Amino acid sequence: ADLPASHRQLIRFVPDKDKQRSPLDAARRNLLPFLRRAFRHPVSKEDCEPFAQLVSATVKEGESFTTAMQVGVQAILVSPHFLFRVEQDRQPDNPDQHHRLSDFELATRLSYFLWSSMPDEELLTLAEKDQLHRADVLEKQVERMLRDKRAVALVDNFASQWLNLRILDELVPDPKLFPQFNDRLRSEMQTETRMFFDSVLRDNRSIVDLLDGRFTFVNESLAKFYGIEGVQGEEFRRIDLPGDRRAGVLTHASILTLTSNSDRTSPVKRGKWILENILDMP
Repeated sequence: ADLPASHRQLIRFVPDKDKQRSPLDAARRNLLPFLRRAFRHPVSKEDCEPFAQLVSATVKEGESFTTAMQVGVQAILVSPHFLFRVEQDRQPDNPDQHHRLSDFELATRLSYFLWSSMPDEELLTLAEKDQLHRADVLEKQVERMLRDKRAVALVDNFASQWLNLRILDELVPDPKLFPQFNDRLRSEMQTETRMFFDSVLRDNRSIVDLLDGRFTFVNESLAKFYGIEGVQGEEFRRIDLPGDRRAGVLTHASILTLTSNSDRTSPVKRGKWILENILDMP
């Protein structure tokens, strides 16, 4: 059977008696580049050795080399160097001592902020060359990463947490007063706000548009919920908002719902939400 690309990429070398390549040698060659990505910083042969020895020992116990590699990878994935984003500070107890992040630490911060995932090869290569901290290089990398499809994580994770969109999953308006509310409408409300934030981000619009943008994203059913005519089909599309009754996220159904009680609006909850989420005045 054809092996998946991820398997072929990880296990490039196998034990070979003719080439005098032992399971230990093959494991070292396979794990060293994987370890660099998993730990997100340069690794030495000494760093790799315990994991390679584990693979070799597993083979000696009678397991196949593939199974032994799985054991080695599992050991790497439970290492604190993979599970935690480690940053070195020579004087961690001195609040007056500032230090510059290493380029690898910067690559990791950048990647987990914009992509919610580990740095790619381009970021790691720039970090190895000690170039990532340069302002011109950093700006180009941020622009590149925002153009990448993985940047949707910034919307799904950052925006959803900041605007409290995830709370909407737990809220159920009074079904007697709002019989039209269902899981589909809830999802469409969240989609509208996520697409709105994504548009402000990707189009490099003014941050003021988050509060005053006279446009939004709807499909047919959400448009009907708002009383907007002329929208057909299930696909979300951008529409301009006429008049002055609606603008920005404060008038999105998602935000209005999560800042309401189950049976009525709540000026107190909405005021609290604006203080904490918009004005940063908890």
